Amino acid sequence: MQSITVFSNKKDPVAAAQDLVEQAHASVDFKPDLALFYCTLKYNGKYQSMLDIFHEEFGNIPQIGASVDGMIFPDDIRTDGAALVLCKDPKAKISVQGAKEKGAIASAKKLVQKINCEKGVVILHFPLAHVPNAFKFAKFFTKGFYYSKRCKDADKEKQKEYAGKFADYCDKENIFYLPPTILDIFANHLDYKIPIIGVNVLHTQARFNSPNIFCNFKDIEDGIAALTIEKDGINAIYDDIFPDKGKTLEETKCIVDNEFTIIKEFKANFNKNVLISLDGKPPVDAVKNLIYTSGEKKEKLLAHLDKGDYKVHMPYGLLFINKKTMVCLFLEWEAMYLSICFLFLWIFQIIHKRLS
Repeated sequence: MQSITVFSNKKDPVAAAQDLVEQAHASVDFKPDLALFYCTLKYNGKYQSMLDIFHEEFGNIPQIGASVDGMIFPDDIRTDGAALVLCKDPKAKISVQGAKEKGAIASAKKLVQKINCEKGVVILHFPLAHVPNAFKFAKFFTKGFYYSKRCKDADKEKQKEYAGKFADYCDKENIFYLPPTILDIFANHLDYKIPIIGVNVLHTQARFNSPNIFCNFKDIEDGIAALTIEKDGINAIYDDIFPDKGKTLEETKCIVDNEFTIIKEFKANFNKNVLISLDGKPPVDAVKNLIYTSGEKKEKLLAHLDKGDYKVHMPYGLLFINKKTMVCLFLEWEAMYLSICFLFLWIFQIIHKRLS
C-alpha cells in the first residue's frame, strides 16, 4: 500500500485543512483510494468544516478518522494539530461504513450488518467514553447521583437493579462503548475468520462533545465506523508492554503483583459494567483513605469540561481480574471519577483477541 502523511497545526481549522490539501498535492503522485484524518481537540467543534474541504478535494473515496490527543511520526510526537494520510492499494478492496443509532450496542449492530469481508481486516473506530454536551452531561451526572443515592441503603437485589438501569441509560445515550461487547458483535458476525481491530478513542483531557469519530467525511460524533480492507496475505500482529495473562486466576494475580504495587485488594460487586461496591462500600468511600481522590462539585466539574482541561490520568488505578477470561482490567482513578458520579464506577474492559 502506498501512502503519504501531511501535518498542519495552523490555528484556524479552515486554514489548517487547506494547508493539508496543498501539502498533499505537492507530495502525492498517485490517485488515493483511502483517506485517514486525525486531529486534536484544538479544532473541537470545527471538524466538519475541515472534512468538507477534504471531501470537495478528494471526492467520494472512503475516509475514516477521529479526534485524538496526538500523532506519532518517525522523528517526533505532535500533540497540537491535524494529520491527513492518503493511501492507495490497487490490490485491495477498501470501504468505510459508519452508524450512529440510539445506543452504543444498537449502533454496533446496525454497522455490522453493512460489513461483509472474507479475507483481510476490519479496523473499528469508536469512543471508549464520549462526553456529551453540557445539557446531556448534567443529565448523566444527575442520573448517576440519583441511582447512587438509591443504592446507598438498598439491599443487594435493588442495588443490582439500579446499577442495571444506569448501565442501560448510558448505553442508550452512546456514552460508553465497551470493547469486549463491540468486538464480539463483529467477530461473531464474521465467524472469527478475520482480525477485528478496535481503535478505542479517549482523550486524556476531557471536554464536552468529545471524542469524535469521522466517517466518509462526516463527523458522526459518538457513532462507530469501520474500515474494511479486503486483501490476501494481511496479517495482524499484537504486542503489549505487559506480559500475557495467566492460565489461572492465581497465575494472573501473580503477574499483577510483579507488574504493579498493590495497595489493597477488594471484593467487587458488579452488575453489567457498573461497579456497585468494593468490600460492601461505595467505590469512592472504599478508596478515599488510600489515595488522593478529587471531590469536585458538579459546577466545578462542568467548568473543567467546558474549558477542556479536565485531566483523566493519575498514577493510581483499580485492577480487576475477570474470573472467566483471566484478563486483568485496569482503570485510572480520575477517569473513574468522571464516570461514577461520586459512587458509580464504569469499567472499560480491554479484551485482546488473537486470531490465527
